[in-house]
Amino acid sequence: MSIWSRSLICSAAIVAVMILPGTVSAGGDFGGVWEPYSRPAEWLGAMTVTPDRLSFATGPQATLEPVREGGSVFRVSAPQGDGFPVCGQNPVDYVGYHVLDNGQLARLDYSTDAPPAEPTGSTATEVTRNGACSVMFYAR
Repeated sequence: MSIWSRSLICSAAIVAVMILPGTVSAGGDFGGVWEPYSRPAEWLGAMTVTPDRLSFATGPQATLEPVREGGSVFRVSAPQGDGFPVCGQNPVDYVGYHVLDNGQLARLDYSTDAPPAEPTGSTATEVTRNGACSVMFYAR
């Protein structure tokens, strides 16, 4: 078997593993600074996500606690500022992130007693079906 054939088989195996359902729990690389893309996100300004913190250009911030290894859903603790009652008058208990196929980031807010499932969907329409009380979109 030639080197080219082995490389092609190896590449195909890697692609097959990457698309198997349940093998990737995070929606992609969601850390860093994100600019508002949807109108509701504009009132908080740019969003910065680190492994343990969520902060906005207008001041609100919170500590993030991961709910599962390698996941993209976090428990929101120690919120500071007025940026977190976006679920009506209920506070945001969990936040999830999911990178869409077009590179935009969806921020999903949940007001619930138990951690939600990892967000899914490849488009804005699909990601809004994850049971979040609020979904906002960001771009780099």
